[in-house]
Amino acid sequence: MAERLQKYLATAGVASRRACETLIESGRIKVNGIVVKTLGTSVEPGEDVVDFDGRRIEPERLQVYLMVNKPIGYISAASDPEGRPVVTSLVPPEYGRVYPVGRLDWDTEGAVILTNDGELTQLLTHPRHEVAKIYQAKLRGIVDNMDPRIERLRQGVMLDDGYVTLPADVIRDSDTGNHTWFVVGIREGKNRQIRRMFEAVHLDLIKLRRVAYATVQLGAVPLGDHRRLLDSEVEALYRAAGSERDLLKASRGRVPTRQRDSRVNAIKEAGKAIKEEQIIAAKAEGRMGDRKTARTGSIVGSGEGRGARTARPERSDRPARPSDRAARPEPLIVGSEGRTARPARPEVFERPERPARPERSDRPARPGDRPARPERSDRPARPGDRPARPERSDRPAAPRAARPERADRPARPGDRPARPERADRPARPERADRPSRPERADRPARPERSDRPARPATPRAARPTAPARKRTR
Repeated sequence: MAERLQKYLATAGVASRRACETLIESGRIKVNGIVVKTLGTSVEPGEDVVDFDGRRIEPERLQVYLMVNKPIGYISAASDPEGRPVVTSLVPPEYGRVYPVGRLDWDTEGAVILTNDGELTQLLTHPRHEVAKIYQAKLRGIVDNMDPRIERLRQGVMLDDGYVTLPADVIRDSDTGNHTWFVVGIREGKNRQIRRMFEAVHLDLIKLRRVAYATVQLGAVPLGDHRRLLDSEVEALYRAAGSERDLLKASRGRVPTRQRDSRVNAIKEAGKAIKEEQIIAAKAEGRMGDRKTARTGSIVGSGEGRGARTARPERSDRPARPSDRAARPEPLIVGSEGRTARPARPEVFERPERPARPERSDRPARPGDRPARPERSDRPARPGDRPARPERSDRPAAPRAARPERADRPARPGDRPARPERADRPARPERADRPSRPERADRPARPERSDRPARPATPRAARPTAPARKRTR
């Protein structure tokens, strides 16, 4: 694409564009060996030869790195003599001349890197660097992850031309019921290698898609679209090939100088000072006043360019909306103190009594009811049933041994001694022979409760209990 001569020289780093115009007018620039003094002369980069004081000028372009999602039917080339669509036609022309890194079969879709960095292209495509390329393969039928045919791919397989591939990374991803998806990683770039590998082990490959170059993934790029690679992704590609990126070469035109840094810092400091002055002025003029005043719609501040806010309509004035809640009743003012009386609460809602639920035997049969369970006597006998127990009246009486009399059974260790017969007991004295009890008048007077000496309080649990009296007949 042709461009003006002064721009061509400025891009090459000869001088600024204005200074390059002065050099052209002074006759120090030659194009294809002819001195050019006319401003606005167009040159074609890569075709026209430009000299400055006898030195060849070749502007170095910025390096471009693109990731393209190639559709099926495109050729991985910059041009095709047969007129078929090429992958470079999927990117805008303003990127300049870019070319694909390696190749991807026309019937395979997925990630293709386009760049003008020859060093990276050589690193990624040379077999000795063994940069991994990741694919998604769709196989016909259900194939297990430990299938012997898959194990052959993991160990290396011989292709139809006698070449033995390096061990591949093959992992089962998922299945759809009729097909199986595998993730395949190889470190070579033979023509149609993945398809030939599956053909060698007699597996039917339906679809193939490349999804990543080393650790750089295609991402969510639509089919036929592209995205620019990040600097971190480009550096990851260099590291995958066992090399390091030339940061000075990659950062050409983007590394800020000290003069630019100082100018940027001065602009930042000036901006901070201006902002602080504006804040101080706003506080002085009352622009940062009470938020409540601003919320009611009054004018905030008196500076120029600040208008009055439109008053917010009262809730009662604006039309009702579907999401509004019911209006709350106004409280009643009671007394002179301004106290509010709550409205009376509504009576407790009484739930109506439910009608009695009909018995299972009384309600009509419904479609989901199970059949009535037959009585035990009505249902037929099953193998696991126990024999019927005879009625109590029909059972034979069990013989029970007669209980021995107390006098006839032998003595046991816990038995009490035999009680003597009434005739053997000593005669109880008659009441007349007992000593007479003194009359109540002859007994000494019982002291009053107040005259008794105080007894020490004894806890109820510690008080001695009187011995139980033995009942006598």
